[in-house]
Amino acid sequence: MANSHKDVGTMYLILGMWSGFGGLSLSWIMRLELSRPGLWLPSSEVYNGVVTLH
Repeated sequence: MANSHKDVGTMYLILGMWSGFGGLSLSWIMRLELSRPGLWLPSSEVYNGVVTLH
């Protein structure tokens, strides 16, 4: 567990970068699915799940 403000700031920075990368990846998947429906995701339920996660 980190007690230093620098360590906490570093952990928030890393969390922000991972979250940003995850959101970017999900937005790419959504755009690809909208460009060619059914090619990237198997069903509309999975697409709705991706939208919810994003």
